Amino acid sequence: MRFGRRLGALVLAALGLMAGAAVAEEATCDTLITTVPYTITVQGHYCLADHITVTNMTIGSAITIDSNAVVLDLRGYKLLNFGAGTGTQAFGISVLNRNYVVIRNGAVRGFMAGISLEGGGIGTNHNNLVEDINADINTAYRVTVGVGQNNTIRNCIVTGTGGSTAPGTSG
Repeated sequence: MRFGRRLGALVLAALGLMAGAAVAEEATCDTLITTVPYTITVQGHYCLADHITVTNMTIGSAITIDSNAVVLDLRGYKLLNFGAGTGTQAFGISVLNRNYVVIRNGAVRGFMAGISLEGGGIGTNHNNLVEDINADINTAYRVTVGVGQNNTIRNCIVTGTGGSTAPGTSG
């Protein structure tokens, strides 16, 4: 009988810890992003506050990460670009010459490039991670990684990419 009570207490404690971890994960967002375009210039943990929809974004980036050591957690939300058409040259999330960037947990849809990690300088575009992203209906590129080292893309879903009429793309 004692063993059963102890086991029950351990299970309840474990469930409490897991619930606490979920709350702690939520609490680690330093900044909530509510509108775009948005540029991240300071390291930290950034999160989408809700689904974000832009209409007819044809150039630029919805979210630009311009700092090292950034976590961008979409928190299951979508970053959407509607109405721009196949000629859009806009990026959903762009990262240029940065290290230790994590982008995770959501969807990016309707851009020329869903997520772009590009590097060109010495010691740049290293140790970045893109995970659990649904890159859907982007017209040219889904998740791209340029020059760099130790970058990881995992558990991502890519569907409906193609059809771009933007200059320099193969559609």
